[in-house]
Amino acid sequence: MKLEEIPEVYRPSSEVVSMPSKEEIKLELLELEYEKCCLRYEDLYKAVWNQFNYFIIATGAVLALGKDTVAIPLLICIATIPLIFWFWITFEPLNQYGDKVSFRAFEIETSLNESIGEHPPELLTDFSIASPIDRDKIKAESEVKSYLANPAGMKHFTRFYLRADIAREAKDSYHAPRVRTAVRLLAVGLHIAFFVALFFTIFRPSLPTDETKISVKGTPPNLTVISPADWKSFVEGQKQVSEAITTQTNAVNKSSIAVGQLESRIEKLEGRK
Repeated sequence: MKLEEIPEVYRPSSEVVSMPSKEEIKLELLELEYEKCCLRYEDLYKAVWNQFNYFIIATGAVLALGKDTVAIPLLICIATIPLIFWFWITFEPLNQYGDKVSFRAFEIETSLNESIGEHPPELLTDFSIASPIDRDKIKAESEVKSYLANPAGMKHFTRFYLRADIAREAKDSYHAPRVRTAVRLLAVGLHIAFFVALFFTIFRPSLPTDETKISVKGTPPNLTVISPADWKSFVEGQKQVSEAITTQTNAVNKSSIAVGQLESRIEKLEGRK
């Protein structure tokens, strides 16, 4: 069968399929990883604050339901537990993971900008620069100088990660506090409140001793304020009086029985006569 007789659909293609180069494959993988980093960072942010909303609702519910039935120190202990749990189990681990994700996105941006050339277009360079960062993870001086020398390119996470150093190099004296700083200060306050309330829950004020007198505000003139020792003596005296009355009552009852028996004998003797 000749080639002309074969339907066009089944004819072999005459086009030569070229394989992508290693550089193209690398750029495509970097682009895919960068997109995943952006999505992962957004998911981490949402997860942290969604769980914070749940725990703050739980804290509010504890305060609302227990304000009239639970002692205040114990109520504070119970109410602070959800937020302390959120800080250690959710915020700190996800915050560290978010730092790693943003640093990886910063590295990808650096690689992509280097692959574009000397004059990359200005892309994603509108992020705030007025916050401090952890300088131990990167060589900040060389990176900041490189950024200031060529601020164009894909610099969203680059500017985000180097914002404090950029502000310092630009002679900007203002540094807005970061959210993590505010959260950690809040956590310190919550821990202090928890342990103080726990102390007052466990070590309650002791009862008054023998030397301590009980005072009552607004007592009427005929109310005598006495010490616990005097009250104890009074109770013991009342008990002794009660026992004496009981003894005398029993003696009177026995005498009445004896008199009755004597009268019945006298009646019997008179009947015999």
